[in-house]
Amino acid sequence: MRASQLGDAKPTVTIDAVWREQLAGENGPETRVIVRLSGARKSAEYVLPKINGSVLRALFGDRIHDWIGRRITIYATASVMPFPARGGGRPEPCVRIWGSPDIDADRSVEFRPARRRPITMLIRKTTVPPSAESPDTDAGADAEIATTDDAQEGRR
Repeated sequence: MRASQLGDAKPTVTIDAVWREQLAGENGPETRVIVRLSGARKSAEYVLPKINGSVLRALFGDRIHDWIGRRITIYATASVMPFPARGGGRPEPCVRIWGSPDIDADRSVEFRPARRRPITMLIRKTTVPPSAESPDTDAGADAEIATTDDAQEGRR
């Protein structure tokens, strides 16, 4: 899934599966959490950045398998820990969690990146239009999410 595919939309997607996988990192192999998200039209595998993992843990608990079936609202941003600029340009947009219809109220979540100041994010109680919850219609889809092939291409 790529931030550029979201544009200004904030789609609500469902976590269909969660697993850990050994992937190549900057300093050698590292275990990462991968989630499969599904929207009204497509599903996508997504390597979960640590900042988004901390939000999901705060919302739904430490056991990643408890996240399955939960819904999250995502958005693209270049201001909340964006990907570093390549070639000295502007930081690249990334996907972050806006909120969830599965929480009772708005809440603050703090992420503590290594060697940086903590980041406090407001995670919102979102609502989903009734048409978006119906599997028989595409009317509720705010944006398409990448196919599994697109997500595999982004893995390192």
